[in-house]
Amino acid sequence: MLAITCSAKETIKIVMPFAAGGFADPIGRKMEKYINDNYPNLDVVLLFRPGGEGVVGLNDFLADNSKYTLYFSASILNKAAEAESIAPTVKKLVPVIHVTSFGGALVTGKNSNIKTWQELTNETKRRVVNIGVVNTTLKQMGEELFRGNPNITIVAYPGERPAMAGLLSNSIDGLILTKSGYLSLAVQHGVNPIAVSGDKPMNGIPPVTQFGFNESLGTQWFGLFAKPGTSSEDVQFLNKIFAAAIKDPDMTEWLKSKELVIPKNTTVKGFEKIFNDDVKRLLK
Repeated sequence: MLAITCSAKETIKIVMPFAAGGFADPIGRKMEKYINDNYPNLDVVLLFRPGGEGVVGLNDFLADNSKYTLYFSASILNKAAEAESIAPTVKKLVPVIHVTSFGGALVTGKNSNIKTWQELTNETKRRVVNIGVVNTTLKQMGEELFRGNPNITIVAYPGERPAMAGLLSNSIDGLILTKSGYLSLAVQHGVNPIAVSGDKPMNGIPPVTQFGFNESLGTQWFGLFAKPGTSSEDVQFLNKIFAAAIKDPDMTEWLKSKELVIPKNTTVKGFEKIFNDDVKRLLK
């Protein structure tokens, strides 16, 4: 455990650009609990600031003048970040640590006649097919999967349970869930698994690479950022604290149970590479 040398108690704020109770909530709370339990001179506080595909939280984060304020992002380089007004700010964020990565699973309803990727693509040649998504990052996966296909409509839902209800009521033809969502809701209700992000099958679901897509499609990262101008000493200080939280057995077991990736590299430079690769790919 990292020794803390500060004489007074320091507060570390984590701005979460998501609603409390959502997919990212337990990840933030586990880091908060570990640090608060193990570092008596530190107090971690989560600030939930949903809205604007992350822009509301980003603006609040940048406006906070506290010594230690971090932004917890899920692949912030989405449609909102691609906007000209946001991109310059995104590029200046200071990577602190890669927390985890996650992917998506494309499924159809248990009573659907679409049970394979080929049947799905064939169906889009005959009619408009509606594909539900549960968050911005999975929307990006859907758009990449069906880029150039005019007969695909992406339908956004505010969470996995409403989206599953839409699938079961036949309001949509297919649904992209997080992997953990598939393992819980989808298995509980019964669906036809079509494809999963990454290059390896999961529970018999073929990976997207089998259909000619890059393995990175649909694989999104969670990470912590500091504000532009943060000193390298403060970045390293924060990195070591949160690296310990990520490697805590309670966190690693929980990540495994949700099919979330445990980072092999939790250094600042490791996350800088992930972030810079996305900047080159999306924010040229």
